[in-house]
Amino acid sequence: MKRRDPPHPDPPHCISNTRRVVPRGHIEIDGSMRRNDRIQRVSGAAAASLVLAAGLVAIAGAASITVVDQSGEPLQHAVVTAIRAGDTARPAPVNDRTIAQLNQQFLPRVTVLPSGARVAFPNRDTTQHHVYSFSKPKPFEIELYKGDNPEPVVFDTPGIVALGCNIHDWMLGYVYVTTDEYFAVSAADGTLELDVSLHELGNLTVWHPAATELAPRTIAAASLASDAGGPLILVVPTRADDPLAFEIDPLQLLFGEGAQ
Repeated sequence: MKRRDPPHPDPPHCISNTRRVVPRGHIEIDGSMRRNDRIQRVSGAAAASLVLAAGLVAIAGAASITVVDQSGEPLQHAVVTAIRAGDTARPAPVNDRTIAQLNQQFLPRVTVLPSGARVAFPNRDTTQHHVYSFSKPKPFEIELYKGDNPEPVVFDTPGIVALGCNIHDWMLGYVYVTTDEYFAVSAADGTLELDVSLHELGNLTVWHPAATELAPRTIAAASLASDAGGPLILVVPTRADDPLAFEIDPLQLLFGEGAQ
């Protein structure tokens, strides 16, 4: 059976080489560095660049972040990672993860995990799946299967891995592999929390599958928050063609299940 390319091109694979750090106490606006204001953003060229601001509030020892698009609508599936200020390398504990296939979708749609983590891919559907990735950080293939039998896949190289199914073209998921200590994926209301206090945050990185720039972007979150003197919002301009916006027709699901 001929495998297809994932329906969305892979972003740059080496996160450490694609980050752009804004100097402490400054923001980037249309390519120039300026002192930050009450609301702070990091942006590139007008329509093509990623505008960033961090919504960081210290709540019970955690940094609370809200991610929205350019229209102010909450963004689900945004990945935010961070390191503690002053740290150069303190990776998160490596725990096994699960990405299930259910109703002919990957669940969760976006997973962030530390380098070295193992991921199980149980098939909760009644039809078979053929999971694969051509992404450089982790090319792999799990041929036709049902149930929980496949061996876990080890994701040991930082980068972004696009997942597909060779049987069901609409199935798409992402694995974001990081060496940062703190990370989370935004919920449907655009919110997430990092298990570190605000004043301890160092660089903060954000990525979304539909962002106008494919590469993750980084800002010095702690300095931005202290300069602002109030809560901030993280704004990620997105394309109209969100690769995760596809919704399967219930009839297609029904007949697809019965035909396999």
